[in-house]
Amino acid sequence: MTDPANPAQLRRHYEIRSDPRWAAKWRQEGVWQDHPIGSEFARFCLAHRTELLLVDGSHRLTFGDFDHLVTTLASALQARDIEPGDTVAFQLPSWWEALVITHAAFRLGAVITPIAPNLRAHELSYILQAASPKASFFPEHFRGARWSEILSGLGLDETRIFGVRGSLGGQSLDALLDHASGRLEEVVVDPLTAALLLFTSGSTSSPKGVLHGHNGLLAEAYSLQGTHEITGHDVMLMPYPITHIGGFSYGALLPFVSGLTVVLLDIWEPTTALALMEQEGVTFLSAVPTVIDSLLASEAFRPKAVDSVRLITMGGTRVTGASVIDAARDFGCVCKRGYGMTEMPTFTSTPADPDPSRWAASDGLPTGLSQIRVVDDDGHAVPVGQSGEILAQGPELFVGYLDPGLDEEAFTNDGWFRTGDLGTLDHRGAVRIDGRKKDIIIRNGENISASEVEELLLGHPAVHDVAVVAVSDPDVGERACAVVVSADTFTLRDMTQFLEEAALARFKHPELLVLRDELPMTPNGKIRKDLLRSELNSKGAESGTSTVATAHAAD
Repeated sequence: MTDPANPAQLRRHYEIRSDPRWAAKWRQEGVWQDHPIGSEFARFCLAHRTELLLVDGSHRLTFGDFDHLVTTLASALQARDIEPGDTVAFQLPSWWEALVITHAAFRLGAVITPIAPNLRAHELSYILQAASPKASFFPEHFRGARWSEILSGLGLDETRIFGVRGSLGGQSLDALLDHASGRLEEVVVDPLTAALLLFTSGSTSSPKGVLHGHNGLLAEAYSLQGTHEITGHDVMLMPYPITHIGGFSYGALLPFVSGLTVVLLDIWEPTTALALMEQEGVTFLSAVPTVIDSLLASEAFRPKAVDSVRLITMGGTRVTGASVIDAARDFGCVCKRGYGMTEMPTFTSTPADPDPSRWAASDGLPTGLSQIRVVDDDGHAVPVGQSGEILAQGPELFVGYLDPGLDEEAFTNDGWFRTGDLGTLDHRGAVRIDGRKKDIIIRNGENISASEVEELLLGHPAVHDVAVVAVSDPDVGERACAVVVSADTFTLRDMTQFLEEAALARFKHPELLVLRDELPMTPNGKIRKDLLRSELNSKGAESGTSTVATAHAAD
């Protein structure tokens, strides 16, 4: 049951925050119909029960098969006192089980909390404490990691932890499904409560919990369908992790309004991906540019493997015009680029123009009913062609943070979301992303909080001061560079070992180390990261340094 002394639980359990002016607009436009997402998707499964929903290795599930599994698991969770407003979490790769858990939570009116499988104890302890899940699902092992070891010492209630593709503490998803009655008691779900809680590093040292409601998630699904003209004839290979907003939107939402078949792949490997694309007749691919580049660079790439592809859309990190043009040419299909974030999943997209050069330098037009403003520091709109901060609004916009204290800074007085990104509008109304106010590094679509890494590194006895900044990289978009002031010997190996001992996820480790005698400062004593970024990106890491070391983080 909800603990009235816990404001985080109260925030999830009762009506979510929505600006009443915008909510009225979306209802008037018909994109908010106040329907629970679980019942909407259940009706779709019933109407399309014989059609193929997903492929995951040897598993091939129709919408009817999937609905049966969802109902069975929902009944098992209901028997364990999972109620509307409770939280259900999973930390899984893109496996079919993750989708079943998600939709079982939807059916019960619970809040689903996906957690990226590459996070470790440092991040997990914070997320699980903030989310307070009543049931959590973890793999027994994945990519060499064992979750019995990762979870040990976190003080979790083992009776509410379940292993997937194996067991944890003697409990498993398989056992839940095998012993469930399958009889689901009627659940009254308030569509004005939260349905999804995602954590993002953002620009703060602690992950921020992003809340999405039923109306917003349904609006996102229909917006994606319309933007990309998805039908039941489409087959999508999904390289995005299901635990990220991109993978969640495309994998857990879009099929249930369009009839799309989703092909899951838990570990990205280009040769395997190309074989799946040819075998399943993949027509649609949404990915970060490095995924597309890896396909084109693979020795297994051949026109026959990709001749079914009609559309590629790229986003999740920095996208160049050249990557769009190259992909359109080599795949022989329409290639688009788009812009979104955890708080506003699908914000812009370029049109499906057969000539990609007309839009290659743009991040696109607002999708669906989304709206964009570009403003100066005083909140005034800037002229076309001038850079400013991007403000967003739309029916799929999140409804607030888990910590309501973060909302005031995030929203303007008239309900626009401050993205923290800088951009420029052109005469067509299309936006180009110029940079970020937020102090984050985006590596292969993964957000790395500079301040989180800095706080940990300052705990090392040899580190007197540190600034973590982004260095542009053609392969992964950006790499993290730690600029360190140290009077002692301090090496990249020292830094990596220290961060590993702190249980920081490997993808967050800085891959470059620069030693300096001092950091550039403002008169007020703030580190001039803008100067460091400019210098390191324009002259290379050697400029003005005494020592440089590099390494590549594990993906």
